[in-house]
Amino acid sequence: FFQAEDGIRDLVRSRGLGDVYKRQESLILPDTYFFTDRQQLERLMINQKIRLDNILTRLWENKPKDNPLKSMNEALVLASIVEREAAVEWERAQISSVFLSRIRDGWRLDADPTLIYGYYGDFSKKITKENLKAVKGDNNPFNTYKIKGLPPRPICYPSLSSIESVIMSSPGEYFFFVAKGDGTHIFSKTLDEHNKAVNNR
Repeated sequence: FFQAEDGIRDLVRSRGLGDVYKRQESLILPDTYFFTDRQQLERLMINQKIRLDNILTRLWENKPKDNPLKSMNEALVLASIVEREAAVEWERAQISSVFLSRIRDGWRLDADPTLIYGYYGDFSKKITKENLKAVKGDNNPFNTYKIKGLPPRPICYPSLSSIESVIMSSPGEYFFFVAKGDGTHIFSKTLDEHNKAVNNR
């Protein structure tokens, strides 16, 4: 699939899907797809786009009233962030709830994955403590340590579970979380609690 990136780009433009292609990383659901020629690729892309749109529409119709997301595209953007933050399945809803609380209250998301994506363009490198300060000061639209709200487009291909989590969750009582080092996180309600969790992990 990724080896055919140029072909996909040409395809979606020629088929009038240019507006959708702005969210390149969430054009279809992540999966293993097989095709042998352009015609098969065309059918695959169109069918999978329809599938994703149908899933989004179904979920959006049942979105909780207190969920602050304003559009299905915003849901895809946030789902991509949750996809990179959540290492264990059962934390996706909790992480979604934290970000939804921040969006509702007008806070910055302060999401490291967006920082990495905006600074490096992908996730092939990690941000070290030594360059974290410089990276946080980087002036790009994906730096959620500087901008308020969501970045302009998804940062990865979000899974169905991440999409479901961000649309079907509500803002909660937690506003912070920090990785424990085992794939899970410590969630905190206040900055003071969060700082203690950071220092004690």
